[in-house]
Amino acid sequence: MSTDTKPVAQYLTVGGATVELRSHRFSTNYTGRGRLGDSWHEVDGFTWKCLGCDTRGGTGFLSQEPYLPTERKLANNDANSHAETCRAMPLGGAK
Repeated sequence: MSTDTKPVAQYLTVGGATVELRSHRFSTNYTGRGRLGDSWHEVDGFTWKCLGCDTRGGTGFLSQEPYLPTERKLANNDANSHAETCRAMPLGGAK
C-alpha cells in the first residue's frame, strides 16, 4: 500500500509550473539506517511530482521508489533540481 498525503514543499519551474514534494506512506523492508530488514513495515517518506511535465521523483531503479523518512533533504534537493531545469508551463498555459 502507498498513499500520497499533504504537500510539504513546493518549487516553481522555469516555465512557471509547480513541483510538489509530498509526504508519502508506503511499505518497505529497509530499516531507518537504509539497510534491508527481515520484515516489511509502513513508513512515512517522501515523493515529488512536477505538475507541469508530470515527472515523478524517487530513488532506486528509474526513480520509482519513494524516499525513506531519513531522505527528506535528498528529496528536497531532487525536487528543486528538477524545478531549476524544467520548462513546463502550468496546465492552461503561462499566467
